[in-house]
Amino acid sequence: MATYATLTRAELLDRIETQLQDSSNAVWGATEISDFVNTYLPVFSLKSPYIVKETLVAAASKDQDVSSITDLLYIKYVEYEVDEDPKRYRNFQRLEDEIILDLSFTPTVSDDIYLYCAKSHHLDGDWVAATAYTVGQFIAPTTKNGCRYECTTAGTSGATEPTWGTVAAGVTADGAALKWTCRTEEATSLNQGRHIREQVFIDMVASQMALTKPPKYINKVNIGKRTVSDLMSYADQRLNLANASLRRITDRRSTRSYPKTESYT
Repeated sequence: MATYATLTRAELLDRIETQLQDSSNAVWGATEISDFVNTYLPVFSLKSPYIVKETLVAAASKDQDVSSITDLLYIKYVEYEVDEDPKRYRNFQRLEDEIILDLSFTPTVSDDIYLYCAKSHHLDGDWVAATAYTVGQFIAPTTKNGCRYECTTAGTSGATEPTWGTVAAGVTADGAALKWTCRTEEATSLNQGRHIREQVFIDMVASQMALTKPPKYINKVNIGKRTVSDLMSYADQRLNLANASLRRITDRRSTRSYPKTESYT
């Protein structure tokens, strides 16, 4: 199977500029492009989310708390008991930060429960030296290692990049006070499993951006090197292409019902 390098956030923004033929930011500023990306990433994620397997430590109850799972859109499958062949998927209901397992027995406390979660995609920017970060911000290491890092103690980054720990929930010190907590998820996730997803997202954002400009420039001869009609035509074509491609990669929620069984152990 072919493998592809995942685009960093900066590379993805550059691709959008290239798509718009505006690499010099004559029409769309870098901040404006970044804002569009942030706006449309959750919308895109609802159609084609980031799929993550999370391990939940069971309480001695059919009701399980899932509030600790970040960026959760919905849960596709619940597996319990785990690592069996065949897999033991369970019916469940989700009520806000709780799932109710459809079991004829009570889970054993501290057992693992696997949740196959649909989450919002990540497009974290790279770590930057001598920069103030606040609690809750996420960054990517400049050399990707399969993890993203959450600022859990505010501060200013050091002059040189720290050595990043890769243990889940492990803490990496940076500068005088700054601390980063390791989250074992990709910092840029659009390439997960489907290389086409990145290009679809680029097409979607670029076409939506192109549609915002013509009304403002309708009385001008051209925008950069493109006429208003050319820009509108481009936007319509790319948006139609993006929507068609998005339909092909839209995640299908499972509607399968599993038999209620006793514990096998």
